Amino acid sequence: MVKIRDLRPSDFEQIQKLAKLFPWFTIPSKYMIWMLATTQKPYCKVLTVEKKIFAYILTINTSNKDELFLWQLGVEKIQNSSDLKLLTNLCDSFYNECMKSGISGVRFTVPQNGPEKLIFKITNSLKNKNLQIVQKDSKIPQTDYPKIEREFIIKQVG
Repeated sequence: MVKIRDLRPSDFEQIQKLAKLFPWFTIPSKYMIWMLATTQKPYCKVLTVEKKIFAYILTINTSNKDELFLWQLGVEKIQNSSDLKLLTNLCDSFYNECMKSGISGVRFTVPQNGPEKLIFKITNSLKNKNLQIVQKDSKIPQTDYPKIEREFIIKQVG
């Protein structure tokens, strides 16, 4: 059974384990996950398959009340088109929640190449076709991870 739901304290360890799969992620402490789950409740979500977390979203408010920063989109592993569809469903649910709340833009950073391509696949397949993805001209500090990060914003158009 597949379910998209709010974060629960019992999810925190699984989220930390998933975050460890991505060398460019900061592993959030249980306190940080709790804080985001509490203050970002409509936006921080998990997608479970048979009660096991397959993917999660953690967000942070920005100084612009119409935008959110998508801090982490973590996923178990994309092995086939069904897995990509599950992840797309989570992103679609997240973006619908944003629209309902008056959020018109979602900012995020992503390393070039592999992860960047996945984000474009997800964005292109979101059900709400009034979206566009725009690269921002940001000076992102170099991280310990040897790939260049770029910043994007997904905005509603029209």
